[in-house]
Amino acid sequence: MVERLKAFVTGKLFPSADGKPDNWKFRRKLIFGSYKIALFIILIMLPIAIFMPELQDLAIASIQAMVGMLSIIVSAYVGGAVIDDKLNRKDEDIEP
Repeated sequence: MVERLKAFVTGKLFPSADGKPDNWKFRRKLIFGSYKIALFIILIMLPIAIFMPELQDLAIASIQAMVGMLSIIVSAYVGGAVIDDKLNRKDEDIEP
């Protein structure tokens, strides 16, 4: 069931020219979408934290959460690329 769902998502929604799924394209779209949302929230909450003292605690907590989310995003992007390389590496690709 999981394999069929993965094949649908990567094959049907994000097909490549040679018919093989491009996992990195799907992963990149997810990562950059999350990155844009986090930056948007930080930019909205920054003036609120400065100019609205009654909402300052909420704004600071939101900014801290989004900075944490950005670090998780970077870790997931790098980690996913490393795992994908390890799983899909062929002996022909390794230089002597």
